[in-house]
Amino acid sequence: MLEAVVRVALFLLGMGLIFGTAYFLGFSYLERIKGNDSYNALNTIYWLARWWPKIPYWYPGQGAGVSFVWGYPMLASLLVVFVSFWQKINLTAAFRVLGFLSLPLTAVGMYIFVWRRLKNQAVSLVGAVFFLLMPLSWVWLFDWGFYAEMAACIFIFPTLLFYDRFLEGVIQVKIDLITRLNLLLAVFFSGITFATHPTVFFVIIRIAAIYSPIYLFLKRKKLRSFLVGLLPVFLLFLLSVLGVAFLVGNFQYYAGVASASAGSTLLGKEDFVAVTSIPLDMLFGFKRPEVTDFKYAVRNAVIPILVWGPAILGSILALFFSAKIFSLAVAAGISFLFLAKMEMVYFFMTKIPLASYFVGMRTEVLILRMIWPILAGFGIWAVPGLVLKLMTFWLRIKNKFLDWTLKTFKGLAAGTVTLGVAGYLIFSLADYPSTLWQRDMVRYGPGGFNIRDPFFREIDSLDADDSLPALGSETKLSLWRATGRMLLNKDYWPMADLTTDFFELGYERSGMFPYPSLREFNEQEGKNQFLRLDVSPMSGGITQTLNVYNQASMINLYTLNLNLLGTYWGYQQQVAFQENDGRLETAEEVAKWFGTKYLIYNRSGDEMTKYGQNDNWRDWDGEEADLDVLEYKESPKLWTLSQAKPAVLVIGSQEKRAYEPVFRSANKGGLPYDNFWLVQGEENLDSYSLAELKKFDVLMLFGYQTKNQVSSFRLLEDYLKSGGSVFISSGWQYVDQVWQGNSLPEFFPVESLVWTDDFNPSDQYRLDQRLIGPVEMETFGPLVWGEGGWGISAGSVLKPWAKPILKVGDRILVAGGEYKGGKIVWSGLNLVGHLHSFDYNQSEKDFLKAVFTWLSPSAGKDLSSIVSATRDFPDRIQFEFDQATDRETVFYFRESFFPSWTATIQASAGKRGNKLKIYRAGPGFKLMFLPKLEAGDSLVLEFKPGIRNLFLKFVSGATFFGLCVWVVFGKKLYLPTLIRLGERFKKTKAKAKKSWDKREEEEY
Repeated sequence: MLEAVVRVALFLLGMGLIFGTAYFLGFSYLERIKGNDSYNALNTIYWLARWWPKIPYWYPGQGAGVSFVWGYPMLASLLVVFVSFWQKINLTAAFRVLGFLSLPLTAVGMYIFVWRRLKNQAVSLVGAVFFLLMPLSWVWLFDWGFYAEMAACIFIFPTLLFYDRFLEGVIQVKIDLITRLNLLLAVFFSGITFATHPTVFFVIIRIAAIYSPIYLFLKRKKLRSFLVGLLPVFLLFLLSVLGVAFLVGNFQYYAGVASASAGSTLLGKEDFVAVTSIPLDMLFGFKRPEVTDFKYAVRNAVIPILVWGPAILGSILALFFSAKIFSLAVAAGISFLFLAKMEMVYFFMTKIPLASYFVGMRTEVLILRMIWPILAGFGIWAVPGLVLKLMTFWLRIKNKFLDWTLKTFKGLAAGTVTLGVAGYLIFSLADYPSTLWQRDMVRYGPGGFNIRDPFFREIDSLDADDSLPALGSETKLSLWRATGRMLLNKDYWPMADLTTDFFELGYERSGMFPYPSLREFNEQEGKNQFLRLDVSPMSGGITQTLNVYNQASMINLYTLNLNLLGTYWGYQQQVAFQENDGRLETAEEVAKWFGTKYLIYNRSGDEMTKYGQNDNWRDWDGEEADLDVLEYKESPKLWTLSQAKPAVLVIGSQEKRAYEPVFRSANKGGLPYDNFWLVQGEENLDSYSLAELKKFDVLMLFGYQTKNQVSSFRLLEDYLKSGGSVFISSGWQYVDQVWQGNSLPEFFPVESLVWTDDFNPSDQYRLDQRLIGPVEMETFGPLVWGEGGWGISAGSVLKPWAKPILKVGDRILVAGGEYKGGKIVWSGLNLVGHLHSFDYNQSEKDFLKAVFTWLSPSAGKDLSSIVSATRDFPDRIQFEFDQATDRETVFYFRESFFPSWTATIQASAGKRGNKLKIYRAGPGFKLMFLPKLEAGDSLVLEFKPGIRNLFLKFVSGATFFGLCVWVVFGKKLYLPTLIRLGERFKKTKAKAKKSWDKREEEEY
């Protein structure tokens, strides 16, 4: 009873110290929003609160449309919204409170884990307090604003606590109710961790995967135990993934769609190491970077000597005295090794599939900040604890009471010494090294906190004899006494401000929009959800906060991994805000494809001089400011309905990203927006039916492939017979399906193809104008590549129906003609690659435009004015047509393509029409072919999760249901079934043997 009272008292003392320390170190988070990315998290929260309790899948505010729910963990944001509505407090207050609590709650989890599993309250208290004292612990929240990741840390130690209890049951081969319940709780908390932030989930698995086998090996001293120790970890991982399958599956699906349009994002080894590494002298607090240093962003990622010194000692002593502590030390040691040699991390990421989930700078740092405080606590405790053990190991006390009294005395004595030593170290090492840790720099906590002066009272406010520049022992004592007096006076305590709500304060007081022009712009244009604008990449703060007040759709995107536009987004940013090719025409082409009405730009950093070349662009308010708004007066709406504007389907390699250079070439003048729709197709020609191909006016086969070449070319011939037009390339060696050969299909304009780069530099291009008309060839690039010639797939003999278009000497580069009712142009010269290699010269752009104009010369008609739109919920848009159309039309909606969107025509009479296929067009938006319409018909776009999402939810539910049933029934659940199956197997085996013996007798 006495022991329980003492432990409860120590626990209450620990909680007071933990929350008191957290408050004095981090109370400023309760006063104002801190951290670079925090406003982006707050923006997400405001968005979710707008629709609460219904949660939309789609977010149209950034990235021209993305999915928060499937692309980023939402649990932390949803929890803030829930608390706000539940407790009737504003969203900003709920955001601050939960953000602040993530630190002390993580420390409490550490305390309970160490206390219950390592049986040492002194170590647990020291570790929890040291965790809060480390500047590294606060960087994620205070400097970088990684809100979800810090919130997920709350669940690390609950997961490890229940997992370790389950592991003990496995070691003892005791899978009883308690052991099964521990597994269920471990899976539950790890699932919550994944839903809050997957990185932290993988950190838990990584720690467990190192801890379990090493602990079992040290316990049993057998190599087999090391391998066996991996099985419980695998079970935890598998059940956790299955338990949150509805998140894992959708995250992977979304990432797959996003990566289909994205380029390679992995840096080279040298760049990777330079960008992701944290120099160890900075990590250990011996060096601080200058403001101009690239590493200034990690200036507060510091583990003070208070922690790393005792942690090293604890790691060494644990090898001899604590298998569990040593197992954790190995996990931390591996992370330290990775941080010291980031080349190893790069190796794992590039050579081992899925390794990037388990290694990385953020992963390693997270492991260190969770484990090293525990090691430090053990290092401080180990010395007095071991001394007391050595002093009393020879005692043999048979009386239980006396034995308990001795053990209690030793525990209290060791604990008291441990806490005393820890307290001494906290104060004595607060400014070590003194040449580095100045008053305005990090000592402990998030920054600038002096443990000797927590209320930031200057020394000269004390007695006159204490105002000395150098603190002697008497001065320190006076300062500590003054601090003690202040602690007892609540008037000195820093008070949090939880009344501020940014949305209610408005522009002026919130500080979100300090520029008058931007505030006025939001007031006038911010309610239009079908408005497209963009924010300069140099104004990331505006990107984070704009959507709190503004319902318009911007192209810029703060959460990069949500990007569905891939490299086309980066290209748009270059053209809009930098010089790129310096042509206003290119910028206007981009604005038309993206539907950009306004550009919010930074005068001091963005290159905007090109916009002064004509009257299509104007300063929104006519006044110059550092952050200004530029309006494109000729911008189309967010949707376009067109009639007779040719649609070009680009069929090309996905791996080689064939569509991207085509789009850039088109955008720079080769296939102007006003003349053609450009649609990104599959890479295999035979992925389409003839009926589908006939929807398109032109097929562009560039870097294309076929699953069956014979049937594919038969399909292409049928398409030509139906009146279609084809541009087919053979100039991309090894990528185009046909780039050399003699037996060419009949529709090829030439008899055979020969690959060659043997050209005389003096050879001149010869243009035949009969098909495409005149083109000025003055700037057409030469057939040169480096020191050699430009490789082409040259034709020599034309088919009777074909005409040459471009030749060099007697070699045909481009030819075409009318074939069985259709038109075809073949190019043995990689026109797109050549155009790019020679700076998009005007001659080649004119040539490409002339070729496609001959293939489909129709002029389009814009019918967008007959369309009106309604969007009452982000996942559903209804476009209503005020007038009838007399033929098929093309509808282009400037919002990111994603496969879960469906398109349906609803007739004015109320009958539901057929579903339409949505194509990825332009820079990654939606395009649909509409049938003839009647006035009052509607096009409905809806985001539908589909059967995959339903199946994933079933898997998650079945996993937890099955676990709960197993927890309750245990062996009763499966043992009778196994027994029955075994008996049936024996009977079947006996019957089969009897039948076989009988057959053998008959044959004999």
